[in-house]
Amino acid sequence: MKELTNIYKEAGQQFVDDLFKDYLLVTEKLSGSTVSFERHGDELKFFKGSNKQPINLVDRTLMMYYEPAIQYILSQTEKRLEDLPEYWRFCFQYFVNNQPGAIEYDNLPKNGLILTHIQIRNAKGKIAKVIEDPRVLRDWASAFDVTPLIPIFSGYLKEEQKRKIREFLSTPKEDHLEIFGTSSFAKYLITSLNPTITQTTLQNNLDKPIDSIIFKFFKQGTNQVFAAKMIDPYTEALMKEREPIDLRRAPADINEILLLDILAFIEERGLRGGELLTATSQERYLELMSNLFNDYVAKRGVDLQKLDIKKAKFAKGPEFNLNLNLIRNNRTKEILQKSESLQNLYKIIVGSLRKKRNPERVGSVMTKSVVEDFNKMVDKITDAINKETDGEFKTFGDYLNNKVSEAVDYKDLEELVVEEKVLNYNKFINLGKVVIEANAEDQKFKNPETGRQVKVSSALGYDKNSPAYKKAKEIIGDKEPSEKEPTEKTEDFDISKIDKKKAKNAFNLVEKIEKIKDPKQRKEAEKVAKALNDYEIAETDADKKKAIENLIKDAGINRNATGTKTNKIYLGQPTDADGDGINKLTGLSDKGTIGGDKGKFQENLLDEAERLGVEFPLNASAKRMSGASVAPNAIHVDENGKPAKPTKIATTEIKGKGKPGDDDYEAPGVQLGGKGGLIIKETLPLTDKEKTDLKEKFKKADPSRTDADVNRLMSINVEFRKQNNNKLKAIRSGELTIAPIIRKDGTEVDLFTDKGKKEAVGIVTKNMTDRIDNLLSNPPGYKKSPQLQKSLNNYKNAGDDFSNGKISKEEFIKAGDDLLIELKNDPQGTYGGPFLQETLLMAEGLANGRSVVSPSSANFKVADLITFDSAELPADATPEQINEYVQLMSVSGGATSIKEGKGGASSSAAKIEGTTYADYTDKDGKVVNGEEVKKDLTELTEDGYNKIWNSPEAPDKDGNFLTLEKSMEDGLKLAEKYGVSDVLEERGLVKGSKKYDAQMKKYEKRAKPIRVNGVKEKYAKMKPPIELTDEQAKELLIKRFHARDINGYLMAEINNKQQMAQSFTNISRDVEPTESGSLSLMSEEEAKKDSNIVKDAKGNPIVVLNPDGTPETNKAGTEKRYRRKEKVVREETNGIDSLACMSYQSTPDFTDTGRPTNKNAAFVKKCSGKNKHIGDS
Repeated sequence: MKELTNIYKEAGQQFVDDLFKDYLLVTEKLSGSTVSFERHGDELKFFKGSNKQPINLVDRTLMMYYEPAIQYILSQTEKRLEDLPEYWRFCFQYFVNNQPGAIEYDNLPKNGLILTHIQIRNAKGKIAKVIEDPRVLRDWASAFDVTPLIPIFSGYLKEEQKRKIREFLSTPKEDHLEIFGTSSFAKYLITSLNPTITQTTLQNNLDKPIDSIIFKFFKQGTNQVFAAKMIDPYTEALMKEREPIDLRRAPADINEILLLDILAFIEERGLRGGELLTATSQERYLELMSNLFNDYVAKRGVDLQKLDIKKAKFAKGPEFNLNLNLIRNNRTKEILQKSESLQNLYKIIVGSLRKKRNPERVGSVMTKSVVEDFNKMVDKITDAINKETDGEFKTFGDYLNNKVSEAVDYKDLEELVVEEKVLNYNKFINLGKVVIEANAEDQKFKNPETGRQVKVSSALGYDKNSPAYKKAKEIIGDKEPSEKEPTEKTEDFDISKIDKKKAKNAFNLVEKIEKIKDPKQRKEAEKVAKALNDYEIAETDADKKKAIENLIKDAGINRNATGTKTNKIYLGQPTDADGDGINKLTGLSDKGTIGGDKGKFQENLLDEAERLGVEFPLNASAKRMSGASVAPNAIHVDENGKPAKPTKIATTEIKGKGKPGDDDYEAPGVQLGGKGGLIIKETLPLTDKEKTDLKEKFKKADPSRTDADVNRLMSINVEFRKQNNNKLKAIRSGELTIAPIIRKDGTEVDLFTDKGKKEAVGIVTKNMTDRIDNLLSNPPGYKKSPQLQKSLNNYKNAGDDFSNGKISKEEFIKAGDDLLIELKNDPQGTYGGPFLQETLLMAEGLANGRSVVSPSSANFKVADLITFDSAELPADATPEQINEYVQLMSVSGGATSIKEGKGGASSSAAKIEGTTYADYTDKDGKVVNGEEVKKDLTELTEDGYNKIWNSPEAPDKDGNFLTLEKSMEDGLKLAEKYGVSDVLEERGLVKGSKKYDAQMKKYEKRAKPIRVNGVKEKYAKMKPPIELTDEQAKELLIKRFHARDINGYLMAEINNKQQMAQSFTNISRDVEPTESGSLSLMSEEEAKKDSNIVKDAKGNPIVVLNPDGTPETNKAGTEKRYRRKEKVVREETNGIDSLACMSYQSTPDFTDTGRPTNKNAAFVKKCSGKNKHIGDS
């Protein structure tokens, strides 16, 4: 099944939007095993996975895995078999424990089974219909007493739901925490589709990982169903980090050698006529195998007891044991009950001889000719169980002497043993020992105490009573340890002797260690304390370096990405920790163990490691190019490569002339930068005559402008002039500081002269590409693609060439777009995010001749970048100059907010402050002017927020919270004032509306016990204290959530309806395919022929890389996913005829007291049309 995220990326948004029009069923995919059953007459047939053939008697005998489920279903249906519709296949997810794979679930389903769907089949097995209706599933699950799989969502998506899914699909996984307020895949998607759900099928809350979510789109009027899935990124990471099952051939060869001896025995014994007495072929097969097994064990005798047949790691649980209850031969059962090793032998016999081998899959033991003879014998065994035999099998032949060597070009020790010794069983039984004796002490095995790999030679130096020593002795047998590599015995370290004055951090760690109850964990934790103590007391660089290396080796410490603002050291990798962040090996926290949470010690340790040349490993979750590491403030460095210190803008005051209103009046202002720098003058409110003149200029420059358009431009001009004065004030007061651009000699580039702007382009591009190179190269271990390296070089050269006048600005901007595309396709480069966009757009703005600066302080609330232009229009301006001025009013009037894709939700107050609102006329003809609209919205977001969250009060005698009640009443009155009451009713926020009860239930679920307790504790600490009962605290939270949603939806609706102009611009840039193409994996030849696939310099198609840098391929590695040609797409608002609309964020993160983590948060996106609500897109 394809991933919806890949479909979105490859087929484009339109394809997904078309899917979103269809009826949708959304369910959770679980990590259990698939098992199903259906009635055939008076019999139930059971199936595993997608197998067409039912689970047979041999399957059930070989492995207990499915037996509990089978026996349970048989017991449930025993007295009502006829009630089951014939040929209805009931399909389940089956759990033998709560961690069948990478995910550990909180709960097990009822009786280990989840009913997921029902297939209605005909007698030939063809599926006529699939039932996923939750009502039907509930009824049948109740009848079987199992858990039903209830859909997350069913129906048609609303615009808000479509938007949220699109946002998730278009957002890089690593940005989920920042943008959606949660790193949990399940939490965002499930609450977007069905906010009433607070837990998944088997997890207690939505913060826990799940396998994936399945989307099924049903095309109306047809039988077409399009299915896709979205995999939980956390689970995907767990699967990639999970130790793969070891399928190396060596153990299999040993089993095959053993199998050859069994076949040789069958030749000697033969099959006796009439020895099979049971009825069915399955029973006869088990009867034959049991007879052969009994005789084989009797023939080989005690030698078999020496045989140590190893199980695969994944098959060591009791669910993989033989089902002795199904073995009828009492003698066989008696033998098996006495020996686990002989149970494994029985499995080899029964499991191997019922199925032919692939003649193309050969090895050093089972060569092609041997496989051919083996398959002939399987045919004869099949004949024997399906009909009575007369006489014995024909001989197996002298194939060992004649055939084993035919397909082998070389002979190693193992082959010689096979060729010469296999029929001499007493010698064969020692084969394993013969193989390992040559280098036994160089082998590694898992230390039973620590779980770590240890060398045999090392373990032989341990205490003789330790499990590791005993295991090592087992491996070498009676052989004495080699003396060529003397082993060292490590003395136990007494943590109580750590000196607090000399080793403060190690001393503090002891207190945590003393709380660890598990003796194995404690022992490992003491090793961490010892290594930390050694580092702190080290007196020489050599001792310090060795201590750091031991911390890395023994404690497994690693660090976060080098480009981040903070330095963090982790204990172990993410997969080494449990769900609570506790390192499984040591019992210590994976964060803060080394040096505490403040980070100073960690920073010093990392600095010392760098100074001493110790390579510090990265944490598996580290993102080398994380966010702010490539922001303008980070790439603007001084002559020493350190971040440049913020500076004030250099200015020269320009005196004014005359008085406002005089014919010769000239406004005062400042010249920014040095000689030839940009001059900005104060702007006074326009007189009536000036307004009339400006209107005429706007109309004359573009006759197509309507009177309404001109009035909008006049409103924008008022805001433009106001912002111009605000900038002047911030510059003069020194309130506005910027990140300077520094030359190699340490001098600052003047960004306000034409020469300086051009020069700055080359410096910014060099600093940025050098920074990216450094982040991706240090520490070593990550290799950039040739395409990315080429784009970095091209962009750096393009910046230098533009500064020297060798290329045009269009060529420079294209080089930036090419780099962005390559970074988005790089597994680590893609993490640059919106901060990278800021730097690219800053260089682009400078290339366009604009004075663009990166503010180092948050004076301009919506600002990532700030531009400066003159706010006055020359008296003799040409139509071209007038239209250019119109554009400048938007892009230079305030600040530019830059997003990658959708961006994140942020506080709305600054957006309202920077917006000009149109007058509103109500149904009775009453006019509310634009200023009053802004005032209402400001009060709604500021005073309204304070009434909800910052006005604690005790309930009155009737249990009412009066301030909250008043807040909601005010909200409803405001909705009525602006004619948007229907919006609140549609969302169930008005009492008596259709969805009101459902909405209140959502708030009740959100008022979790932890938040109830949080509110009670907070109120109890107030002066005077307010004592709340659980019921009162819960009611308070429900009212708060209700009031917040009323205000939030009103804010967005009124803003989007009435906004007329904005003093800020919003730029969103992303990368998408130039055109849709194949969604599937393809061969290299197919990719070479596809003109939409990106090729390297030699014409070879370039593969898509996984986050770990490996190619994305199918299991066989024969097909890969190749990169499609892409382009940079831009979505910009200019505040004039392209506005940014708000979308209220109704489900942010909430603290333990229920307060939202972001005040009045809303997403901002380009409106679909002039002044239209984003929901109309």
